[in-house]
Amino acid sequence: MYECPHYSNCVGGKITSNATSAISLCREGAGGPLCSICSADYFLSEYEGCLMCSIGNAWLGPLLVVIAMLLISAGLMLLKDRAVALYEKHKHKAEQYSQRLTVMFVTQQILVILNTTHKSVGGKDIPTPYKGFMDFLGFVTLDVVQFVPFDCM
Repeated sequence: MYECPHYSNCVGGKITSNATSAISLCREGAGGPLCSICSADYFLSEYEGCLMCSIGNAWLGPLLVVIAMLLISAGLMLLKDRAVALYEKHKHKAEQYSQRLTVMFVTQQILVILNTTHKSVGGKDIPTPYKGFMDFLGFVTLDVVQFVPFDCM
């Protein structure tokens, strides 16, 4: 008996006499050993199991990030002179905050990757409040595969 690695993919129950184990034990879109393989037109989400490829599930997050970056870039290009003047006026503080943010970002990356590695080798989950915090800031790993479902291409 093995534990299901992607809990949301596993339905469990009995195998009926005329069904395969994947149909009986796995949710729609999942199959294979321990329900760990997604069917065609599905991608494996780290926290939600196999999800159907569609604009809502797969591409909404990355699309919104790209649109936000384009809008910010356009705004900075339009206000370039004002932004440069503001930076020059507060250059010392901007550099201090930049260094602090870099230290915080890198520290959070280390913590998230350490937690992921701990779970992947069979370690226990961390306590609830801290687990929610780590899940919320999981994007700092900059794992492109997590954000862009390449299985849907």
